[in-house]
Amino acid sequence: MELSMVDLSPVPPGGSPVEAFADSVDLAQRAEEWGYSRFWVAEHHGIGGGNAGSNPEVLIARIAAMTERIRVGSGTVLLNHYSPFKVAEMFRVLHAMSPDRVDLGLGRANGLPVVDYALQRDRSQIQHFDDHEQQVTEVLAWLDAAFPDDHPFSQVRIVDGLPGNPQPWLLGSTPISGVIAGKLGMRYCFAGFINPKGAKSAAETYREHFRPSPFPQRGTAAVRLPRNQRHLRPDRRRGR
Repeated sequence: MELSMVDLSPVPPGGSPVEAFADSVDLAQRAEEWGYSRFWVAEHHGIGGGNAGSNPEVLIARIAAMTERIRVGSGTVLLNHYSPFKVAEMFRVLHAMSPDRVDLGLGRANGLPVVDYALQRDRSQIQHFDDHEQQVTEVLAWLDAAFPDDHPFSQVRIVDGLPGNPQPWLLGSTPISGVIAGKLGMRYCFAGFINPKGAKSAAETYREHFRPSPFPQRGTAAVRLPRNQRHLRPDRRRGR
């Protein structure tokens, strides 16, 4: 049986985030020594006095540099706050620096309303969860260079010229995430510490909906993403 850890980078009593990050690195090194398979770090915002982990991609780079074998990843990147392109780009960079050791855990969550508002670039709009499957699909397409030839994004390459990818996972605490993970053929991690009673139902839902991934390996898929999505169509009138 393989065992893994997820770390929130808790701030020790009377301590500081500096100590929290040092403790996370130390724990990851110990996890590697003890034979753990993975070490994931979390993303929380606006609660720096309790948990310092707010930017998993930064901490992943540090931990990967201070370890040798253990896989390091995000548990999770809150995709509802970010551009799928930027997330894929960041994790391709991490993969380039630590090949075959990086996990990209994708999820979604809201926190304090003021924090969610501060995270948004366009504050004239309310961010909804409705497009989560579309966002996840877009991340996978960026990683796999899987946009069809007639799609505007097909001309863009990110950190190209290296084999493999960060290993994508979908994380969630409800059966809805199991449906999305199954439809996309993704690895799935259920947040049992948040919703322990929902674990059985989520696992069954995931198995029921599982299909082979349409993104088998970089450069071989040609997934037809919706073209009527406004954020997938560059506005040529504005020169973009």
